[in-house]
Amino acid sequence: MSSATKRQYSSEVKLAAVQAYLDGTAKTQVLEHFGVRSVVSLEEWIRIFRKQGAEGLRTKRRGRPRKVQDVASAQRMPGLAH
Repeated sequence: MSSATKRQYSSEVKLAAVQAYLDGTAKTQVLEHFGVRSVVSLEEWIRIFRKQGAEGLRTKRRGRPRKVQDVASAQRMPGLAH
């Protein structure tokens, strides 16, 4: 049965789980210890770690980056200020 929401894991949890597996801990024990719901997630983290190292497991910002000048100009406009 799948969950309706997708769980997000911190970079630290991902790295610790991968390190535990690479140190010889069984996947099922890693999943239980770190509270990871899916073996597929752990396998993906292992694959990323082997290709990109710890940096690949870091949480990346998503979406369109904010422009500093847009924020400043919006604050100066009386109708848009919060």
